[in-house]
Amino acid sequence: MKRQVHKIHKSLYCWVRKTNIITLPNYYIGQYEADLFSLTDKDLIIEYEIKISKSDYLADFQKSHRQNGSTIFKHDLIKQGGRCHRFYFVTPEGLVSKEEVPEYAGLIWHDGDSFKIVKKAPIVGRFALGNEFFRSIAKSCSYREGNIRHKFSIRND
Repeated sequence: MKRQVHKIHKSLYCWVRKTNIITLPNYYIGQYEADLFSLTDKDLIIEYEIKISKSDYLADFQKSHRQNGSTIFKHDLIKQGGRCHRFYFVTPEGLVSKEEVPEYAGLIWHDGDSFKIVKKAPIVGRFALGNEFFRSIAKSCSYREGNIRHKFSIRND
């Protein structure tokens, strides 16, 4: 199961980064990690969430956190446009039908070799990205680069 997720994740990363200016795997947007985060040349954030089982797909709708005494659900944030501009579920072909996907989300199927957009995600968020947002991306990239360099230098010493 983990191997299948990794294969889809790696292929999705290569597929998405061909058309977007910034693509980061396992990037946190607020409280929740996006399997794949992408930023377009029009400053639109696209989140991709990989699901390889029906139970995994359904569990995503239950993700929540507490804030100021209230329960905030991840998908309420997405629906209200407070997390990303577009949101896609990515699943093995046929796992989820486009009728099962909420109106605010899109669906991409992976057939083992390629990806097919089954339902295009609508733009749900209309927020502008400021300097603080771009600084947070730069900080994350810098941290990741430092970790990669550190791991590489230890192996070669």
